[in-house]
Amino acid sequence: MYRIFTVRRLCTVKYIPTINIHAAVEIVASASCSLSLLYLLTTGSIYRLIAPNSYIIALLWALTILLLWSTIKASKHIFRRSYGSSYRNAILYGLCTLLLSPSIFHAQAFALPAEEPVDQVISITKEPVPTNDYKNIGDGIDDAHRHITLTSRNYYDTILKVSNHIDKYKGYTVTATGYISYHDKALQGNDFVLARDLMICCVADMSPFGLPTEYSSTTPLLEHTWYTMEGTIGTRNFHGVEQPYIVNSKITQADAIDGYIFPN
Repeated sequence: MYRIFTVRRLCTVKYIPTINIHAAVEIVASASCSLSLLYLLTTGSIYRLIAPNSYIIALLWALTILLLWSTIKASKHIFRRSYGSSYRNAILYGLCTLLLSPSIFHAQAFALPAEEPVDQVISITKEPVPTNDYKNIGDGIDDAHRHITLTSRNYYDTILKVSNHIDKYKGYTVTATGYISYHDKALQGNDFVLARDLMICCVADMSPFGLPTEYSSTTPLLEHTWYTMEGTIGTRNFHGVEQPYIVNSKITQADAIDGYIFPN
């Protein structure tokens, strides 16, 4: 009797690495988002989208680092046969890139924080107000002369301070430059708000902000035109609350100041 042995020949098939599409899509999406954020943060263009805030900027830097780490992590799976089952992260990264891209490729459509030159801080007579040292003017309140100078740096905070202590500052003279706005529905006649564009958090909440001003002329001023105004702080009653209201105002046309104001 013969024993029949069947010898099977073992064949070794060499594995050829192929790119994992899922990992590749996530790499491209996360890299695009992280590089977009990195560009906006390093160039300062991020301030076209959000108001200067150290906490938010710190969070965005942390997010950028996290996205870069996600890109590196995904790249380690580029040649693996499987990599998760959801494209959720890639879709989120892609949407983030799309939202950021207008501020990169169409930057001029978005404003930066305002920085007016020293010669914008002038009075109605074109003479320098109590101080023409713009960078050291602080809140602009000169108690000795009972005068308030509003600039891009103090416009919001000083108006808020005056509003919260209206009895103290009533009767002070105020000088400011802004544009004519009629957004305040409580205005009467041809009264206007000498406004600046205010950004509290991000570009989505930008809105006019300023002091309502009495204007007795029979001809209304053209909205969005720029003026320097000098007047006296009075008050008006708005739903039982006393608010600052500029009276005895004098105005003269002024050059527009680019950019927005924000809380300091």
